[in-house]
Amino acid sequence: MTIDATSKLIPSFLVGKRDAVNTNAFVSDVAARLKNRVQISTDGLRMYVEAIDAAFGANVDYAQVVKTYEADAIGPGRYSPPKVASTEKTPISGEPISEYVSTSYVERSNLNIRMGKRRFTRLTNGFSKKFEWVGPRRAAGSYRGACGADPGAGSGRVVSETRVRMGRPPKAPGDAKASTFSVRLRADERAMIEAAAERAGVKASEWARRVLLDAVSEKS
Repeated sequence: MTIDATSKLIPSFLVGKRDAVNTNAFVSDVAARLKNRVQISTDGLRMYVEAIDAAFGANVDYAQVVKTYEADAIGPGRYSPPKVASTEKTPISGEPISEYVSTSYVERSNLNIRMGKRRFTRLTNGFSKKFEWVGPRRAAGSYRGACGADPGAGSGRVVSETRVRMGRPPKAPGDAKASTFSVRLRADERAMIEAAAERAGVKASEWARRVLLDAVSEKS
């Protein structure tokens, strides 16, 4: 994955093994999406050096960041993230500015994706390496990281087990946006609404909206 340190946009990503074929394909795609000269920071993977030289030529300022970690703890807490013992920045080509040489943003983005997508969370029963599962979910996670939103957001789904989103009324002519609001319900109350909605042949949110409108009309 590549990420812009300023805007946090993700121009490109690739799901696959860290081999020469994927490295060259990934870096070539990044170069094709960038117009101006940029500064690039990567980890110590040696294949990046040849791939970036082939894709960018001399039109890049490139440096590598190599982090050394403390030995893994033994016993309780051994699954905790290891602490960084030292960080070494090595200029590779061009004139990279040292203070901007960092892989922290992309590491944080990877962590966000791993924590938000269970198939990427190691040491859990949801972890998976199957491409047919990992590929699409990586794309969804990258979309969220780039845009700050879930591709499925705004679908009108129930926000939690104890809340139900009220139905959205039909948009009136000239009305730019219809309003929604949430109501807290107990489990038994929600079950009653869902049962009544099923008998009426409509969604629970629509059934609740109609009942509320009828109640307001009667009182007015």
